[in-house]
Amino acid sequence: MTGKPRTAGTRSAAELARQFDRSFADPARAADEEVEELLAIRVGCDAYAVRLRDVTGLMVDRKIVPLPTPEPALLGIVGLRNGIAPVYSLAALLGYGPTAEAPRWLLLVDPGPQFGLAFPEFDGHRRVARADVSSNREAGAAAAGSAHVPELVRIDDTRRGLIGIAGLTEDIRARVANHDRTKER
Repeated sequence: MTGKPRTAGTRSAAELARQFDRSFADPARAADEEVEELLAIRVGCDAYAVRLRDVTGLMVDRKIVPLPTPEPALLGIVGLRNGIAPVYSLAALLGYGPTAEAPRWLLLVDPGPQFGLAFPEFDGHRRVARADVSSNREAGAAAAGSAHVPELVRIDDTRRGLIGIAGLTEDIRARVANHDRTKER
């Protein structure tokens, strides 16, 4: 007999791996429709979340090459496998003042041309019941950048603003268009 004998722990790990792989092949269960997949992050001292479906990638410690620009939210560009993408400060887009600390994390978003949203702290992936998401207006909350935080979500006994990527995308497009019009004059 060659190789190591199989132990109960080895069989358990192998079975867990098969179950994990099988979960991607199985059709989605009805219960999954009642769940939100979120990335929990922090900007400033505030807790936020972003829907996982709105994000195409998450990177850490990537070099952002600064560009001369009149747009304070534009930090620069980052190199990706498929080219380059502009990177915006999520703190600036949410209305926080300038920070001396360089953001460590980068969300990649692709609602058209791909771009990055840089932020300082990542708290992890969370699954929550869709019932734990409420309208920001219904809750009567006034969070920083509330125009881009249309909903709130409760995660681990913390109320977090749920950042609306579609609204941020429109804001960025409007900023770019405004700068383009200013240049033409």
